[in-house]
Amino acid sequence: MGFTSFLTADTGRSISNMYSSKGALPVYMHRPGVRRVYEPAYEGYAVFAGLNVFEEMARINGVTRESALAVWPGRDDALLIAGVYLLSEGEDEVKDLAERLGIAKPLVFPQFTEGGKAKGLDYTRRPESCPDQGFFYENG
Repeated sequence: MGFTSFLTADTGRSISNMYSSKGALPVYMHRPGVRRVYEPAYEGYAVFAGLNVFEEMARINGVTRESALAVWPGRDDALLIAGVYLLSEGEDEVKDLAERLGIAKPLVFPQFTEGGKAKGLDYTRRPESCPDQGFFYENG
């Protein structure tokens, strides 16, 4: 699996991982209705403070392991797969999948900040993916 990363909602900076030439950018992951978590040393594999961002994407939208298994029978990683699709796919694909997963409301998304403040975050906005994957920076 390759590196994955996002841009922070408050500063627009890349969440660099600990293996990059920049070192890890300490960040907070915010989810609506859930306490924020702090990740001081992001490793680059979508896990923030022990929580997989894709599984959290599924959970905050009401997806359960059972509803994910109904779409991907027999897959131990069905919740993870659901979150990957919900966070990564285009609007039309996500709308169909959301219906199949039983999501009746508009999607909400995790957000990332450097400063830790949740006030003003738009949870209906998909977090922007980092084009450098938090690692591949041209100028170090």
